[in-house]
Amino acid sequence: MKSVISYTLSHCQKCLKCLKVCPTEAITIVQERVHIDSRRCINCGHCIEVCNTQGLQGKGSTLVDLDNYDYTVALLPSALFSCTKNAKEAAQLVEAIRRLGFDEVVEMSAIEGAIQHRVKQRIKDAVMHPLISSFCPVVNRLIRLRYPMLLDRLLDLDYPNEIAADLIRTQRTGKGKVGIFCFCECVSKLQLARYPYGNRHSQIDHAVSIGDHFPLIRALKDNEASSIELCRSGLESASLHHDALKGLKVLEADGQDKVQQVLELAEFGQLDQFDYLSLSFCINGCIGGRLLWGNPFEAELHLKKLLETAKKPAVDEDLIPFGSHQEESVSDLLTIQEKLKLFEKVNEVMEKLPHFDCGACGFASCRNMAENIATGKRKLTDCRVLRNDEVKK
Repeated sequence: MKSVISYTLSHCQKCLKCLKVCPTEAITIVQERVHIDSRRCINCGHCIEVCNTQGLQGKGSTLVDLDNYDYTVALLPSALFSCTKNAKEAAQLVEAIRRLGFDEVVEMSAIEGAIQHRVKQRIKDAVMHPLISSFCPVVNRLIRLRYPMLLDRLLDLDYPNEIAADLIRTQRTGKGKVGIFCFCECVSKLQLARYPYGNRHSQIDHAVSIGDHFPLIRALKDNEASSIELCRSGLESASLHHDALKGLKVLEADGQDKVQQVLELAEFGQLDQFDYLSLSFCINGCIGGRLLWGNPFEAELHLKKLLETAKKPAVDEDLIPFGSHQEESVSDLLTIQEKLKLFEKVNEVMEKLPHFDCGACGFASCRNMAENIATGKRKLTDCRVLRNDEVKK
């Protein structure tokens, strides 16, 4: 997975906030410039959130690319509708997005509803428990990076927007060159498209940041509404706090701290009494995506209101194929012996470092610095605290 975070040197104030907030220590500052290690970055967007100067940004495709296709489709996740107060406003939102220049707007609630039925089926058929949800790209990447022993527990279902895009292509073969633009509710899902981040395995042509186009959508929104119906089970899947998987032993966890705690416990087999671990790095699930306007708590209230009138049936379950999404490997290709030698060397370096984790060297922690010293990328003299001590002596 490529990092979707871009860095603007002229806006950066070298405040070190991004350095400290990154959960995987993917960010370093070398020669007064931020560097993002794409092998460590999980695209959680925490660094963007704390950057007050827009030195770090996560941008998707622009709508200029609409002209490159014979037929264009806007793909809308169910989480987007949590920004609307009722069914009428949801229909007005769909019409406003269509006016951006799309030939068709497809909302995904009926597809996501069918996926939830597939999830139930898979959980009931599973030999090992718990299974782990596979719909949050940040959680999937974190498992690959930090908890590889849990990889065989990940649910073998692709991302809902990929499944939806594949169905759209199959059903619109006579439309010429079809362009699918997926409106993304969080930074991590910007990577799940061919543009702008080059995911060649994706069925989606362009990933669009909802937040970037909100002012224009709001300007186009009026009393005219599209004719749409929403699917209850699909809407429920956008939040962690609804009975989408009623009757099963489900552990729900949202936010970085809870997710990491759950994964640590699961890795040591302490959560085997559960059937399913439903995990989301965003608060309250996908409705807490940072690219959505509003907040995840108000979104919960909106979702409850929408569920009252959501009567559209889910699509046929047989249209939802089993199969995992393709992600690049994050293995370091070192043998066990090489890893043990590196670990020993890192510990030797750590004995010489001050353990302040001050970030002055450009690394988030002394251990991260020690790893770079052990691999020859940095020197012990790069530690500013040690240099200051030498000056005092």
